[in-house]
Amino acid sequence: MKEKRKSKKSRKVFSWILFFMVCIGGGYLFLHSDFFLIENVEVIGNQRVSTDAILNLGDIEIGSNMFLLDKQLTEKKIELHQLVKSAEIKRKLPSTIEIHVQEREAWAQLMIGDRCVVVDDMGVYMENVPYVLNDSDLLLISLDDAYQEPLNLGQPVCPEAIEMVKAVYQALTPEFCQEEISEYHYQTQEDMLILYTLAGTEIRFGNLDRIDVKVGYMKEIQKKEQEAQETGTGGILYVDMRFEGMPSIKDL
Repeated sequence: MKEKRKSKKSRKVFSWILFFMVCIGGGYLFLHSDFFLIENVEVIGNQRVSTDAILNLGDIEIGSNMFLLDKQLTEKKIELHQLVKSAEIKRKLPSTIEIHVQEREAWAQLMIGDRCVVVDDMGVYMENVPYVLNDSDLLLISLDDAYQEPLNLGQPVCPEAIEMVKAVYQALTPEFCQEEISEYHYQTQEDMLILYTLAGTEIRFGNLDRIDVKVGYMKEIQKKEQEAQETGTGGILYVDMRFEGMPSIKDL
């Protein structure tokens, strides 16, 4: 009796194993059948980068099986383009591949010696510009001559400068408009910023220590600049905020 029950149980287990193997095998064959061959590749979200450029970088073969496509590798290849921030591959059954692209947005003009390049808010080198675009909404950042690193399209340029400028820019309040700063100058060896206002004042900002206190002083500087413009009197030559205590102010 016991042996019969054991034999029945073994046959049941074997039947279930066989059933699962058939399901797995059938599923594998179905996924790798001609039903899922790639017939269309669509690019979504691109504006500045041409569809052809993205398709060439992705190198997705029409007629290949969509489940054999290495999504991560294809995404990385597309992200090699200096204007592409991220790419995502999506399968749209049964035969379409969608490439969703997020492009980089220009954030600042970066002056390095006699060169001027456009970077995004991560400092990634996007493109060259022949000269500083004065009517641009982009921030203007300059690096001193001590910066000698090579410039490569699609790669970050001086991340330390970008992070410092970003922190100061974001700390500026509506009372002291971000647009009042005409230039952010980064001194490489000292790891510090010098800011220039539209009124011509040089602000020796230093590093990011006491950033909230320094921004508070900048509100007072704005008031002094406005008073000088209204009265026609001399303005401010420079303000030194690098050290603790009240800033040092030199009038014109």
